[in-house]
Amino acid sequence: MKDRLSIMKQWNFDRNSPFEVYRDYEVWEFLEGKIIPSVMPISMEYAVELWINNMPFCTLSCSGNNLLEQTIGHLYTNGLIRSFAEIKTIDFNEKTFIVKIEITDAEMKKEKIYQNKCHFASAALSFENTHTKHEFFNLRAKMCATLVCKMMMEFLNYSTHYKRTGGVHSAALYTLGGDQISFFDDLGRHNAIDKTIGDALLRKIPLDDKILVFTGRVWGEIAMKAIRSNIPIVIARASPTSLSIEIAKKYGLVLIGKVRENRFVVFNGVDTVQV
Repeated sequence: MKDRLSIMKQWNFDRNSPFEVYRDYEVWEFLEGKIIPSVMPISMEYAVELWINNMPFCTLSCSGNNLLEQTIGHLYTNGLIRSFAEIKTIDFNEKTFIVKIEITDAEMKKEKIYQNKCHFASAALSFENTHTKHEFFNLRAKMCATLVCKMMMEFLNYSTHYKRTGGVHSAALYTLGGDQISFFDDLGRHNAIDKTIGDALLRKIPLDDKILVFTGRVWGEIAMKAIRSNIPIVIARASPTSLSIEIAKKYGLVLIGKVRENRFVVFNGVDTVQV
């Protein structure tokens, strides 16, 4: 059995991550009734494509480090390999962000690869591929800073499911005046958001002047969900990733995170927040 270092040399993997794990971003922090400029380290998010036996399989949103271990683990947990020995080669192209893997019993596993590819395709995110026909936001309305904290505190106390189990994510839709329109729980944060947006479509509620509030971290894919749905403001309990900030800046999405009782951080759209 070869050791990890020799495998990485053979398969074109750098022992150390070739990418930044975090990067400093200029942000604006609401604290003690004032909005002040600040600098904050943000976790990097990369969209890495996996190709298996020359077939596109899925796109992983990841931190960019330990890609060898992540790739092998992903193949194993999705039933593509039964052991490490079934991997013939793995090659990573740092310029295209593509990992190409060759595994044994290719003919036997073609159907499995195809089924998994279809399953993961909807969740796949490539930042370059999302630059499509979305209009840039130009929100002129202002939002009160104290209202951000008030909405989040109300939101966090609303879920009886979470209070009982502590095992769900939540998402809600609010007006610019802070009135809650809808609220949904789910095991997955993406599902909770999809329920919230789906409910608005069913009820024919316009989304271009609404606020999406939710419990999880804002990944690039979640920022794109808001943009595709024409929602101009996203407020989250946690910090966003680098990719979601870049997407927010490109499209003018107001992005607020790290919300606590009397403080929060604006990652994009500070002009929208009024003290």
